Amino acid sequence: MLLITDIEPNPGPGIDDSFSCSSFSSSFNDIVSHTVSSVHLNIQSIVPKLDLISAEFICHDIIFFTESWLTPRVSDTDMIIPGYKPPFRRDRVERMGEGF
Repeated sequence: MLLITDIEPNPGPGIDDSFSCSSFSSSFNDIVSHTVSSVHLNIQSIVPKLDLISAEFICHDIIFFTESWLTPRVSDTDMIIPGYKPPFRRDRVERMGEGF
């Protein structure tokens, strides 16, 4: 690792001659006020946990789930979380498990 010379520990944004504190603070405020909050949960069977999810994770803009164990028998309307759009799903229908 010591032989690699183009790695910076925390390079951050480039600074040029036009950089000033006032332009930084206004840019920072714009970025912070337009951020998107997200969370990823490896849920392992989502249906019995929908009430908990609705109560605990409502503060995030986007919620990602893996291992939801949904089947085509579970409709999108069964998966509605108040305050969120209907889910985008990609159910595994041809095989079970195996992590593929």
